[in-house]
Amino acid sequence: MSHQKNTISLSSTTAQLLIVSFGLLFCSCMPSSADAYQLSPTSALHEEDRIDPWNEADGKEGAVSESGNLGFLETGGLPQSVDQLRAMQVRFKSLAEQVKNATVSITMRTGQGTGVLVSSDGIILTAAHVIGGPRRGALITFRDGQRARAVTLGVEAGKDSGMLKIIEMLEDKTKSATEEDIAPGELPAPGESIETDADESPDQELSDQDSRSGASEKEDIIERAFASESLPFFDYLDVGVSEGLKDGQWVMAVGHPGGLDEKRGMVVRVGRIINQNATSLRTDCTLVGGDSGGPLVDMEGNVVAIHSRIGSRIQDNIHVPVDVFSDTWDKLSSGFKIGEQGLLGLTVSSDSNIVSDIQKGGPADKAGIQVGDILSGIGSKNVNNKRSLALALRGRFPFEKLPIRVIRGSQKVDLNVMLVDAELLELIKGKGKGKGKGPSGKKRMWRAP
Repeated sequence: MSHQKNTISLSSTTAQLLIVSFGLLFCSCMPSSADAYQLSPTSALHEEDRIDPWNEADGKEGAVSESGNLGFLETGGLPQSVDQLRAMQVRFKSLAEQVKNATVSITMRTGQGTGVLVSSDGIILTAAHVIGGPRRGALITFRDGQRARAVTLGVEAGKDSGMLKIIEMLEDKTKSATEEDIAPGELPAPGESIETDADESPDQELSDQDSRSGASEKEDIIERAFASESLPFFDYLDVGVSEGLKDGQWVMAVGHPGGLDEKRGMVVRVGRIINQNATSLRTDCTLVGGDSGGPLVDMEGNVVAIHSRIGSRIQDNIHVPVDVFSDTWDKLSSGFKIGEQGLLGLTVSSDSNIVSDIQKGGPADKAGIQVGDILSGIGSKNVNNKRSLALALRGRFPFEKLPIRVIRGSQKVDLNVMLVDAELLELIKGKGKGKGKGPSGKKRMWRAP
């Protein structure tokens, strides 16, 4: 990936003002050195830090009013006075508290990342590489230590976008996480066995997932998550718009660098946008491992991007613009694996629409399709040969549910199928031996934080 040259710079006069101003602010005015923090493009505010507002003698907050004095934060400008720096600190402190209340830790069986709540009923945005795929169990830890179970919804690996939904709260917030907390009951879902014990049966994994294909007595896990009425009201952040962001604009990054640390809490970094395009945004808000999936917000507290990956330089901090999520919201919330082809797990004879072979334990098998059935339609598309079958599946995603029509003898049979991805289908076939392995032989250009 190539980047535009960073043209954000300070004039010598402005730089001198900042140096003198920071000296005044943080050496003379802070209650004690133990409570101070340095306000810089990559500064970190820890949970235990205590920063008193800048108060006048009469107790009113702020040496200057924020309104009308901090417009430069949105336009990419720089503070020009000590009063503006004081107003910035008030704004940053208030904003940090708001963002941290909506930021969560996400624990999967293979690792930990960060996410941000964007709805009062528990929808969480994160990075695709944090959660891996749809319909998997996740453990959510809030700022106060409370825990919840969640199910992963859709992902788009190519753009590193992902979504989860909280399904229920855990009462005991002091106990350690267990596999039952992370993947209870009907979870793990299809594909989770890639990350679990090798002796687990992929057929069993698939059959245990509620109504993923065909009629089922169980309610679908994603449908049930959205139908839950027992969840509390969650603090959340509004989803902003990333298209109009400006290079140089001030932003704030929050996450769990190095993983969840309940004593330290979350870490806040303030910085600016360096450059951007439709699918990635670069800032000087330094990210490290564990930050992945956390929110990047503008100065109004709107989520404008999600932390994605880091490069070899400290200024190479890449985020997924939030418009990527907004543009695919319905697909993500439906639990699709965007950008891949959904598969049925069957074969038809020659150039016909007659089923000649079915993968045991695969989608077609679970839907009730039999060898000898004649496929007549998938979704709204008619099927009469192999080519029309391929066209009917074109643009259909893994984990998407579709009605499928077959002719069996003299009867017309209506069924329902949930497509799977190639990785899961290979696992079902007994060829997925590489637990935890990724592509080999290629040098990575980026590291996932």
